[in-house]
Amino acid sequence: YACGLGADGRLGLGHSINAALPERVRLSADAKARAVVAGVAHSACLTADGALYAWGDPARGALGHKDLDASRSPKRVDALAAVRLVACACSMRKTYALDDLGRLWALPHHAHRPLLARPDLRAIAVSDDDDTLVLACDADPPFLQLHAPGAADQPTDAAKTVLKPLRLARA
Repeated sequence: YACGLGADGRLGLGHSINAALPERVRLSADAKARAVVAGVAHSACLTADGALYAWGDPARGALGHKDLDASRSPKRVDALAAVRLVACACSMRKTYALDDLGRLWALPHHAHRPLLARPDLRAIAVSDDDDTLVLACDADPPFLQLHAPGAADQPTDAAKTVLKPLRLARA
């Protein structure tokens, strides 16, 4: 379900009209939603079988689709169809996905090769600035911070990507 500002199809309802009350977002008939994440102007859905669907404004949100048109309804990201995804996150201008082998994909520029690969990765979260991700893993420490600088319209420079332990303060 989605409601709010509908510009550029960011709600995934098949139109660009604002919705004051929640309306059902429809995936393809055989897809079952497992997780939904939202960026500023785009959203993504991870399905039970590990597929990624994305919709909204591609100018501000990387949908991972071949075309650069706004997608007003959920559309499967074909570039990642060969991998089984287990987690996803949307930032202001990018979509990130984690597969079952611990490979981190960043759309649109890292759809054909992973940004990072670590078999112990389990979950991802992203900051609003597009440059910082928090990764949960089966290691000590259990959280890692990935700083991956790069403009939304440029691939992240793997040489400038920094992965470091993230220490959480105890309450």
